Amino acid sequence: MALKTSLYGVVLLTVFFSGINAREINAQKIESVQNVALNVKLIDAKLSDAFRAIESQTSFKFAYERDDINSEVRINFSKKSASVADLLMEISKTANLKFRQVNDLINVNIRDEEKHEEVIEVIIQGITITGKITSMEDKDGLPGVNVIVKGTNLGTVTDVQGNYSLVVPGENAILVFSSIGYIQEEVLVGQKSIIDLMLAPDVTQLDEIVVVGYGTMRKSDLTGAIVSVGSDELQKTISSTFDQALQGKAAGVQVMVNSGQPGAASTIRVRGTNSIMGNNEPLYVIDGIQLSGQNEAVLNNAGNVWNASAKVSPLSTINPADIESIEILKDASAAAIYGNRGANGVVLITTKKGSKNESKIDYSVSVGIKRIANKVDVMGLQDYANLNNEQSILHGATPRPEFADPSSLTGGTDWQEELFQSGLITTHNLSFSGGKEKLTYFISGKYTDDSGPVMNT
Repeated sequence: MALKTSLYGVVLLTVFFSGINAREINAQKIESVQNVALNVKLIDAKLSDAFRAIESQTSFKFAYERDDINSEVRINFSKKSASVADLLMEISKTANLKFRQVNDLINVNIRDEEKHEEVIEVIIQGITITGKITSMEDKDGLPGVNVIVKGTNLGTVTDVQGNYSLVVPGENAILVFSSIGYIQEEVLVGQKSIIDLMLAPDVTQLDEIVVVGYGTMRKSDLTGAIVSVGSDELQKTISSTFDQALQGKAAGVQVMVNSGQPGAASTIRVRGTNSIMGNNEPLYVIDGIQLSGQNEAVLNNAGNVWNASAKVSPLSTINPADIESIEILKDASAAAIYGNRGANGVVLITTKKGSKNESKIDYSVSVGIKRIANKVDVMGLQDYANLNNEQSILHGATPRPEFADPSSLTGGTDWQEELFQSGLITTHNLSFSGGKEKLTYFISGKYTDDSGPVMNT
């Protein structure tokens, strides 16, 4: 909408899959009688019969008054691949007639020999093409779209409503539609006299709008290193927090989960560790609000003792489904904008917003399983007894009496089986969005049931 609004202010400037809706109307063919061939054999034919013979083999139609046609005149003409003009010249000599071609209509009149009038006059008129150019995004008319006949200087520009009208030389003409920010399209006129066209936005990476510290810029205008991650990429993984969803999505950004606790703090490093003693977490900017990514300790289950090892990131409260895009500033440009707080990089988070004049209700649910990828291969009770006996003999000690007969021992406890489980994570997202010209809203809610891979987490 912002692009289209700017175009309204530059209507006459030289101006993304497109849809073409060309309604066919019988457009006039523009062919001269000198260039149209026919094969006729006329023997003592009346003038009306000669005209009908031409009409049957071509698209021409004759218009004349009966009083101008001498019914006694007979035409004799036999020739293969003759032009219509050849036959008309023969008729003119015999019946003293003149012909005036206006596109497909041939007017017949009596010829005045004293005025030395031309026998055949050809008037080729162009085809008038009209139509409306609209945007595929919102179906509104696009102003300032260039409509040019390919290979010529003939052209026009659409008005404020997106309408245009252009006279083209013939049905073989090709119309080129172009506008800043939209994919250029070419359409063959053919038999169409009304051509309506929908232009699709030209979505390229260099033209993407990205968020920086002081506003928005095109990617092609950025000189610093920046990584962008869209909402579609974040939704490809099932994660309870956005930092976990970011894992493996951005080059030069390391995301390490410190524990299996649901909502546990993740360590994010932009281009490695910059300080041995200080904080290495990047600065987070959420819709323009700066937030430290330093993890904070939480109270234990008793509610009165701080547990420094169980840290939760304040960013875990951000719903990944509410994020529109993430931009990560990775070089000195981050420090230039945010000072020393951006020394470790800056993560810019833009959340979703409502759309004007469009109300939406979105619901999504995701289910995932957490499990330990690899377990340690441990010994059973018999294996442990045999190992203990071998160590005792090796060191000259007396074996333990309970291990005297290892074959009689069975069972044992694999503490990995007792400690770990297959955790289930279920997430429900519900959002309401919409708005009007001066106000938009986006209301969302999230319910997550996240049981970790460790018992009682």
